[in-house]
Amino acid sequence: MAGFWKTYWRALKIPALPVIWIVASLFGVAAGPFNSLESMSFGARLVFWPTSIAVGILIGAAIRIFVRRKLGLRCFRYEAPTLAGLSALVLTAPLYLLVLLLAEKPNFGGFEIFHMAAYIFGLSMAGSILRHWMAPE
Repeated sequence: MAGFWKTYWRALKIPALPVIWIVASLFGVAAGPFNSLESMSFGARLVFWPTSIAVGILIGAAIRIFVRRKLGLRCFRYEAPTLAGLSALVLTAPLYLLVLLLAEKPNFGGFEIFHMAAYIFGLSMAGSILRHWMAPE
């Protein structure tokens, strides 16, 4: 278990992560995706999106360790889409339910969960590309 934590802390020290967190958080607060612009106040979005993105990054780092250690995928071409798919699978439902819970007037048409999964997949891919670009292995 000590090996996991050592690897986990090292994974969180990647210079790309603060960039991803800031950009994704600013986008979430300003654009208010998934009906959060209409159903959450600016203050609520200011707390919700940076916190959600930070938790997603923390969970994504753990998933990346799983993908590398347990699945043995170290080649960027295979690691990035696998990581993005697993991140979308793990994070979509909790984030969707959290938006529903915190929204003052939830007004979802039914396909937002798929949009949210695509958003998480895209953010994870962007994070992998940025991480690979900033520190190729």
